[in-house]
Amino acid sequence: YHVEYNSKLVQSETLFFCKGAAFKEDYLNEAIDRGATAYVAEQSYQNGATALIVTNIQRAMALLSNAFYGFPSNDLFAIGITGTKGKTSTAYFAATALNLGTDDRTALISTLNTSLGKGDVFKSKLTTPESLDLFRYLRQAVDNGMTHLVMEVSSQSYLLDRVYSLHFGIGVFLNISSDHVGQNEHSDFANYLFCKEQLLLNSSVC
Repeated sequence: YHVEYNSKLVQSETLFFCKGAAFKEDYLNEAIDRGATAYVAEQSYQNGATALIVTNIQRAMALLSNAFYGFPSNDLFAIGITGTKGKTSTAYFAATALNLGTDDRTALISTLNTSLGKGDVFKSKLTTPESLDLFRYLRQAVDNGMTHLVMEVSSQSYLLDRVYSLHFGIGVFLNISSDHVGQNEHSDFANYLFCKEQLLLNSSVC
C-alpha cells in the first residue's frame, strides 16, 4: 500500500491526497489511471472512486501520513529550530554536536540537505517538507537506526500544517523580523509571529 499527493508518482494500491491551491481534477483522474484506489479531498469528485471527504486536507494528510508510516517520531528525540535568520547554521551545529554523542545517529532536515543516516543524503526541496514526505523521511531515519532528529521548522510549515501532529522534545526560537510578511507569505507580522510560536507550543522544552 502507498500514500501520495503527486499524481505522477502514484502506483497501484495508493491513497491519493487532493491538495494544493493549484489542484485540478485532472490530477485525480491521472492518479486513478495509475492505480490509486481511493482519494482524500475537501470535496467529492464525480468519478466513482472511493473518497474520504475532510474539512482540512493539509491536516488530514499529516495525520494519515503519520499513522501510515507508524508514527516514526515516537522513536526519535526531535529538536526543531525556527527563526527568521540562522536556522540552517544552527541546525548543522546542533546535528554535528549530537552526532558526536550519539555515534552518528542524528538525522538532519534542513534548507540545504536532508540526511537520514547510512549515507541516505539528498538536497532538500523545501526548508520543511510536505507532511507526507516528512513522515516518510522520519520512517526512513528510524529504519536506518537514527535516534535523534534536528530539523528546521519554517513558519510556512505551521501556516500550511506540514508539521501537524509532530511533537518536538526541544523547540528553539532564534529570532524574528518582518522579512516574510507579504502577499505570498504571512498576511501580517502577528500571523508570522503566531506561526513561529506554534513550535514552542508543540515542544516539551523551549
